[in-house]
Amino acid sequence: LADAHRVDVDAAYAVQQALIVRRTGRGERLVGVKMGLTSRAKMVQVGVDSPILGQLTDVTAVPDGGSVDISGLIHPRVEPEIAFLLDRPPTPGMPFTDAVRAVAPALEVIDSRYRDFTFSL
Repeated sequence: LADAHRVDVDAAYAVQQALIVRRTGRGERLVGVKMGLTSRAKMVQVGVDSPILGQLTDVTAVPDGGSVDISGLIHPRVEPEIAFLLDRPPTPGMPFTDAVRAVAPALEVIDSRYRDFTFSL
């Protein structure tokens, strides 16, 4: 992309928030967050200095034993994840574990329009 078309992190989060407002406006419910780029190596590879955060709605959740239609995806992949069920949002200075009610294995279906998932932020 030309530099004029690049989006910085703040602008990307503003776009994400606008999309969440649109989705919740049509009836979707917020059900969680997804952290990405949590390893230092991946942060360096993509050019960020902190993890990124995405919001999840009920439409993005698949119940245990459910299936996912991948026919509309470009390069679908599955990644193992660790899901945390929180009693409340952690607050500054609070040990994260104080907010955790349960931990479970999870799978994330990822997709990318970039060949070999090669991209920078």
